[in-house]
Amino acid sequence: VLTIMLSRTDTTQPATVFRAIRRCWTSVTSAAMVAAWAFGLTAAQWSGALDDRWIHVKLAIAFALTAWHGAFSGLLRRLIDAPTTRI
Repeated sequence: VLTIMLSRTDTTQPATVFRAIRRCWTSVTSAAMVAAWAFGLTAAQWSGALDDRWIHVKLAIAFALTAWHGAFSGLLRRLIDAPTTRI
């Protein structure tokens, strides 16, 4: 998906490349993250796994990955606003 978006983008300007990456990030990875949370929590509840210890470790990892997703989203937003400055 990112390759298709970049093929339709002027790659000489960093801001336009970052916008294409952010569009892909928002449309693909954010949707997948929401779906993974919804399906994972539903499956954990239906199977009765919410009382098990391993699910707490798995949820901690999922929270960490969600935090990383948000941090990367913020980084992309800052790169679009100021593509030539160091972050």
